[in-house]
Amino acid sequence: MFSARALGIYSDSAPRTIIRRNIVIGTTDSKYWRNDASTGGGIIVNNEGYHYEGGGALAPNVQSTDVQIYGNLVAFTNHGIGFWGQYSGTSFDNILIYNNTLVDNDVQFFTRNKPMPGSVFVNNILYSGSPGTVDVEGPAKGLTARNNYFSQGDPGGPFSHSGNVYEGLELSRMDGWRSISEGDEVSWRDFEPTQASATNGAGIKADLIPDSLREEVLSDFNEKPHNDPLDLGALRARTGSGKVPKSPTALTGTPR
Repeated sequence: MFSARALGIYSDSAPRTIIRRNIVIGTTDSKYWRNDASTGGGIIVNNEGYHYEGGGALAPNVQSTDVQIYGNLVAFTNHGIGFWGQYSGTSFDNILIYNNTLVDNDVQFFTRNKPMPGSVFVNNILYSGSPGTVDVEGPAKGLTARNNYFSQGDPGGPFSHSGNVYEGLELSRMDGWRSISEGDEVSWRDFEPTQASATNGAGIKADLIPDSLREEVLSDFNEKPHNDPLDLGALRARTGSGKVPKSPTALTGTPR
């Protein structure tokens, strides 16, 4: 998904949704921006108020719960992954967010003041390399976070954990993310950790992920087996030979 003005991937009032193995990229072309700095959110989960009492007939218990978000690559959007919860009664229950790579979005991971009981945030890379970008914003009440990379140090609150990594990230591309103007300027290879990245082997396997998802947890963006021990982010690190997996997924086409 390249330069989608409003939102890249949007899940609204949709329980049991799976969002996996996508590339979402913004653009320097301001006519595609939703705000003053970038396109809209990369991957957004919401419960819009008009669906419920007073504006629609949707039952209050039909919400975005039991959602899985994994293996995604998101850069130069507003909220890399965001939980908005417009409906006043929103509760993002049992959300699984793992092994995503979020790079130079305005905010890498965003939550509003909504409860997230039973939700898990593990093995993600959050890299804020440009001025004005931040790793996390929002309290994420009820969220359990483990073994993530935060580029700006310990965010505090539920995101703090002894298994986190705060230094030593090395991606194939570390800068220029917010100067992308065309979709063919970036591919999954730009998100790939190098052999020297401190995020390699820093993940947890399935401690907080249901056994039914074990196979997915152990496969990366390209559906290749993750390294063992598990790497952080959506892509396994380069192999010892320095080779990269075949069949790259490039972004092509015109902005929309």
